[in-house]
Amino acid sequence: MIVVERYSVSYIICFLLLHLFDLEYRLKEFIGIQYLRGIAAVLIIIYHSMVMTAVTPFFTYPIGEFGVDIFFVISGFIMWVTTEYKNPTPFSFFKARLLRVYPLYWFFTLLLLASVFFVPSAFLNQRSIDVWYIMKSLLLIPSYNPDVGDITPIYTIGWTLVYEMFFYAIFTVSLSIKTSWIRISALFVFFSSLIIAGSLYDSHNPMFLTYTNPFIIEFIAGAMLGFATNKILLLKEWVGSVFISIATLLFIFGVFYGSSLPRVMIYGSAASFLVISFITFENKFSKRKVNIALLIGNASFSLYLVHPFAQRAWFIIENTMIGKIASFSNAILYMTGAVLAGIIGGLICHLLNRKTIAEY
Repeated sequence: MIVVERYSVSYIICFLLLHLFDLEYRLKEFIGIQYLRGIAAVLIIIYHSMVMTAVTPFFTYPIGEFGVDIFFVISGFIMWVTTEYKNPTPFSFFKARLLRVYPLYWFFTLLLLASVFFVPSAFLNQRSIDVWYIMKSLLLIPSYNPDVGDITPIYTIGWTLVYEMFFYAIFTVSLSIKTSWIRISALFVFFSSLIIAGSLYDSHNPMFLTYTNPFIIEFIAGAMLGFATNKILLLKEWVGSVFISIATLLFIFGVFYGSSLPRVMIYGSAASFLVISFITFENKFSKRKVNIALLIGNASFSLYLVHPFAQRAWFIIENTMIGKIASFSNAILYMTGAVLAGIIGGLICHLLNRKTIAEY
């Protein structure tokens, strides 16, 4: 119980309140959540532009890492809302998830492998070619990366998709439970039990370490918010403003002091507050759509997968033009170009694939 108190006490309180409501969903698309997906993707792009080896010395406090936590909460929210609205069969739901994630992920993973063979000088780190590891990477099965020693696929940013696919699989099974409050209860108990198991048992198995990581509580937080959506929509906008302020303070605290506390306590809570706030502003967002923000939100999955290649390309261009990054001004130039390259590259990829690959 110590683990539950540590990682998810706020979610337990919300859960006890939210399961009282039997909700009907009125909105097919949440414009504000689409905006937030775009914000999360851009934050991750900014973060990766600041932690690249050549510029890390110039950025003591890189920002944007919490974009991942926002994505995880949003993912749980979207899964709940879309399944409540469309009532898909477990098979059709899981099939749609596979088709939305794997094709584009496979493309960039295979592109990385081809690059390792044909342009090895473009990579700062060595890439090991192990067939079994590559297969597990392609299937998004947790496995130790022989190059860096952590649990990531060969296309390292795919680590988040490992969690996503696990959540999709469990959520698919839960669709057999037709009563909403029983389903959300079962999901909460199941994932909380995994976290407790992870704290009680010492294991180096990559699947055990991944599937018991406290990260998974962020998906449930999002699903719980999806369960309570119609009640959240009734909140006053000033409440949303307060939640944005709280989320911002938590994010700032996390950047400077987050290493001293469990990540989900800081970034997971902040991401949940942020999602609530954007839901409260939904009526305003839906009346005056910002097309470019909506486009970036729809393209968020493409931005996420494309940006490492785009940023690497920009690094090679800048390195060729001005040489080694040896000053803060050069680091700023790299960061600016890397962010723009990631966004533009992601948008191009999205526009090329939106007819064949559904939005993530």
